[in-house]
Amino acid sequence: MFLKSKPRKPHRQIKPDFESAPAFGERSVPASSTESGTVYEYHNFEGQLSDPAKPVADQLVELSVASNTPEALDPNNTDVVVEAIDADDVERIFDRNDSLKIETSDKPSGKSLPTVDESFGDNSQEATDVVGGVIADLSTSGVPKSFLDAVTGIYVHTESEIDAPALTGSKSRGISINSSLVSGAASDPKQLSELAWNMTHEVYHAADFSMGLSDKDPQFGMTIVSERDQPTVVMGDVMDEIFTNWENRTELGKRFDYPFNDLQKRSMIVTSQMRV
Repeated sequence: MFLKSKPRKPHRQIKPDFESAPAFGERSVPASSTESGTVYEYHNFEGQLSDPAKPVADQLVELSVASNTPEALDPNNTDVVVEAIDADDVERIFDRNDSLKIETSDKPSGKSLPTVDESFGDNSQEATDVVGGVIADLSTSGVPKSFLDAVTGIYVHTESEIDAPALTGSKSRGISINSSLVSGAASDPKQLSELAWNMTHEVYHAADFSMGLSDKDPQFGMTIVSERDQPTVVMGDVMDEIFTNWENRTELGKRFDYPFNDLQKRSMIVTSQMRV
């Protein structure tokens, strides 16, 4: 004999009308406090830069000499450790070792960006001396050779394609530079300084992608909290200190207008995507 059970009423879903408690270390992201057009104002290279008209081969000779001075070879001198690169290193960096394919305004599916030679044609030697000279200057200023070795190629884009002075492919580790910035750096010291700053920034990205430097250290971590109504992030100790300096507009903090000026916009995009 089977007994029919009485149908049960469905459970009522409890929907709290309050937000979950914030995690420890959350920071609300304020709107950008920098006026439009000044985002890269503080992107200035503080090291010494060579004359961009000087052939890169001559700069590499000077770099080799500098790396063998008594001061550079002094084991107690930890101020700047020079690991000189040579012509083979520069040539390898400029070669198309791996194509850099980036989403652009005219090709959302991805576009293979041209090399310096392909982009500048008859003026490619001048452009090569400008960019190659900056790479030599980075080495002179103490950027590790292993970091420069992480770069798989130098490419060029236009502002209409990508609205950024420079970028690095996370998988290919190729660096692309705004063509106008390269051209301007040949005669304008301010643009040369900006080019050097951006090259340093991108070289460190390439090294990070190659060696997993920031991934292995939670102090550099940053996570967008999608459950909040306001753009919110949780950061590691180092990032939190830099963020505080940026928020308080200290001289150090102003150097991080990029990327923090874009952080609220990106947080809002991620939050809206997570809530769809």
